Amino acid sequence: MPVRSTFLTPLLLTGVVALSSGCGDLDGTRAAHAQSPPTVVNVETSTDEQSTSPPLVVAGVVRSAESVAIHAYVDGEITSVAVQVGDAVQAGDLLVELQSPELVQLVEEARAKLAQAEALARVADIDGQMAALEITTSLGEWEADYDAAVASLASTRFESTRTVHDQQRNMSYTLSDVERGNTDLSRARNQLVYAGLQREATQARGASLAISLAKSEREKQRMEELQSKDFASSSAVEEAQLSYATAVTASEEHKQDLAARDEDVKAALEEIASSERLAAISADALSHDRKSLEAVKEGREASEVEAELSLQKTGVRRDATRAFVDLDVEKSAHTLEAAAAGVRAARAAVKVAEQQVGWLRVTAPVDGVVLGLHVSVGELARSGRTTYASETP
Repeated sequence: MPVRSTFLTPLLLTGVVALSSGCGDLDGTRAAHAQSPPTVVNVETSTDEQSTSPPLVVAGVVRSAESVAIHAYVDGEITSVAVQVGDAVQAGDLLVELQSPELVQLVEEARAKLAQAEALARVADIDGQMAALEITTSLGEWEADYDAAVASLASTRFESTRTVHDQQRNMSYTLSDVERGNTDLSRARNQLVYAGLQREATQARGASLAISLAKSEREKQRMEELQSKDFASSSAVEEAQLSYATAVTASEEHKQDLAARDEDVKAALEEIASSERLAAISADALSHDRKSLEAVKEGREASEVEAELSLQKTGVRRDATRAFVDLDVEKSAHTLEAAAAGVRAARAAVKVAEQQVGWLRVTAPVDGVVLGLHVSVGELARSGRTTYASETP
């Protein structure tokens, strides 16, 4: 028949408090435990069916399978003992409370240093923000100056190109005037040649007309003389007179034509003179335009060189400002990091100091029962020495 054992009474963690100036230890714990009365444990047996046998009673002593040594982590004067022998405690319950003015002073100093480090960090952060604002403003000004220099260079190039283009256009107009003047002069000279040829032709025709006039005049006189002697008929005389009148008319017309040809020659000469004057004026204007164009090109080059030089200077200053900005940013980052490191170190120091002050409260590490107490208020507890001994099941 299978047997099942059941503990009717719970097993409590037992311990010994031996807090003193080094007098308590685990040996005292074992001695105190040996003097404790035995604990009776009832053991029941059971089967699958209802058993009618009487319960089995066994006598024995329950011992803890594990002991825990407790000691203070810092030196301090005992100000209070919160437990007595036989008290049941739970993990975290206060056992003994110490006092150490040095540790309290250390916490205050650590907190003061933390406040100072945080203040320095805030100052560094404000200084960094102000420096960043100043740097941003300065860099923004140089960036604006550089953009203005770029715009000025573009404007200079545009204005120079426009001026050169306008001057070239004016020169092209003047060149057209010169070409037109040369064309007019050539035409006037051709007209003079033509007028001279016409005059020569008219003069040549005048000799023939003079001969015809003289011949018709002699024939008229002869016929009139023969008529007076009745040797010529009236019709023959009239014919001779008509021929003479025609010759006179032709001679008068020739004189008019010759005068007209003289006028044509004169007009051609005047046209040549006018064309030559205009051509000279256009040539002078063209020469002036060429000189102006060369001057404009030289001024354009000088203006562009000056604008490019200004752009380069502004770019160098902008780049230098950027380099200074990078250095200042790096310096500010190092300063902030150093301040943050100071704050972290100060917080760590505060944490350590507060932890040491917290160690002035000695608490139970596990659940158990106080079996021994060898400390009193006013005694000095040394760190590293056993102040408590407890046993756990």
